[in-house]
Amino acid sequence: MIKKNQNNISKENEISGNDLNLHFSEICKLIRNAKERAYHAVNFELIDLYWQVGE
Repeated sequence: MIKKNQNNISKENEISGNDLNLHFSEICKLIRNAKERAYHAVNFELIDLYWQVGE
């Protein structure tokens, strides 16, 4: 009887394939956005460094 209840619980917690793809896409978008912000921050600092060296 316990095993039957565990199967019902696990089925309730399952994510459908479409939902899983949606969540994965959102995570990929967050990673891409974070990388882009990092690239911009590094470029800003490099330009500032070159400006200071050129003074």
